[in-house]
Amino acid sequence: MAFSLRSRALFGDRIGQSDVVRQVLPRLAMLVGATWFFVWTASRTVSIHDALGTSAYDLGIFDQATWLLSRFEVPFVTLNGMNSLRDHFQPVLLLFAPLYWIFPGASTLLVVQAFLVASGAVVVFLFARRRLENEWFAFAFSAAWLLNPAVSRFSFENFHPDAMYGLSVPLALYGALERKWKVFAIGIVLSLMVKEDAMVIVVPIGLWVAWRSDRTKGFITVLASLLATAIGFYVVQRQRLGDRIPFGGPGGFLKEAVTNPGEVSKYLVGDNRPFYIWQMLAPFGFVLIGAPDVLLISCLVLVTNIVSNFWYQFNIEFHYSLIAVPGLMFAAIVSTSKATRSQRKWLVGIVCGCTMWTSLLWSPFSFAERPIPPALVDDPRNIAAREMMARVPPDAVVSVFHVLSPHMSNRRDVYFFPNPFRVFYYGPDPSLNDTRRPEADTIEFVVLPVQRETIVQEDWSRVAGEFRIVDANEYWQLYERTAK
Repeated sequence: MAFSLRSRALFGDRIGQSDVVRQVLPRLAMLVGATWFFVWTASRTVSIHDALGTSAYDLGIFDQATWLLSRFEVPFVTLNGMNSLRDHFQPVLLLFAPLYWIFPGASTLLVVQAFLVASGAVVVFLFARRRLENEWFAFAFSAAWLLNPAVSRFSFENFHPDAMYGLSVPLALYGALERKWKVFAIGIVLSLMVKEDAMVIVVPIGLWVAWRSDRTKGFITVLASLLATAIGFYVVQRQRLGDRIPFGGPGGFLKEAVTNPGEVSKYLVGDNRPFYIWQMLAPFGFVLIGAPDVLLISCLVLVTNIVSNFWYQFNIEFHYSLIAVPGLMFAAIVSTSKATRSQRKWLVGIVCGCTMWTSLLWSPFSFAERPIPPALVDDPRNIAAREMMARVPPDAVVSVFHVLSPHMSNRRDVYFFPNPFRVFYYGPDPSLNDTRRPEADTIEFVVLPVQRETIVQEDWSRVAGEFRIVDANEYWQLYERTAK
């Protein structure tokens, strides 16, 4: 009996120390987790789209822009009345355009978005493995990335090119902290391609590199980021930086902070801003404070978000928060690596426990308190909508109800009603609101729901005489312009 127990113990030790358990299984677990996140997120967001749960903002506009770029055309988006590369300077869309040669449509962007965010878990795993020298700990941090509420919520806000931050920022941090300069360069270039305000994360990364690693590379990164920001704001967009900063912009905010600090303090604790900071930091417990230099990399993003007067920026359900998570995650990993080997398991456990707790509270998963419900793709209203949209010629100029617009945006001229009959959330000039645009005379088809809100019916009543009904079902009506 004693021999049997001893044999079992030796066998268990050998299994526990084998390469299969120490290396293969955690890598496999990480890939399974990332794949699960990708498949679940992609399928759920595509089904929401198929069930008419998306709109022109913010899926249709990117779908039309990417479709135009894939055909080597100027990406002037008629859904919002602006050149997509001037609305925001987002050349990253050029990387997505080739996919439209094979899989055109808004669903492609949703799948790409899920893939990019899931890919961040792989980079987190690689970094944690090098720093912690334990592949199971690395798997734990990759799972914490996937379960982080700000990460998991991101993909359910239609589509945003900011999805690239889910991969590019971890790559930049991994390259910076491990001195893998090719990886670092790829991450920085991809980040700067996302949007003109990528400086809020790229500049702090560059400063960290200049301080901790390579002064020349760090300062080049900072200068490149500032140059890209200047081009994006002042050359491409031609607008001034800081329109969302209260008290008259950056200068006014600083002046108010000195002359009237009470008012600024009142502003900064208003609208649940402290709770937003809590939501961003809580998944990591107190673990990340052991690497304050890495933690500071995300501070500019967090400060920018809470200073903003734009509510979306200090809410984890929107795309402004994803960019801050990699710095917080890497800070937690670096902090854990500074502990003794016996202490690391407790710190990893704290991160896992806090992440799971906050995921239960705020994530979109089925086990959470506020899950994203399954979409009713085959609801009669949705089936009827697809049948009605199929009646419209693919090259026709259309104005359609907003939930239909991302399903009909692979064309040069598509508007969400009441545009262009009445300008509504369209174009860069708000003084044109409520006016009729010349393009209204080019509209060939209009698709509207049978049951309409009062404002929609009022808008339609003004132009109904220009069209005749050519098809209808229980839920939708199709109108065609009458011959003049």
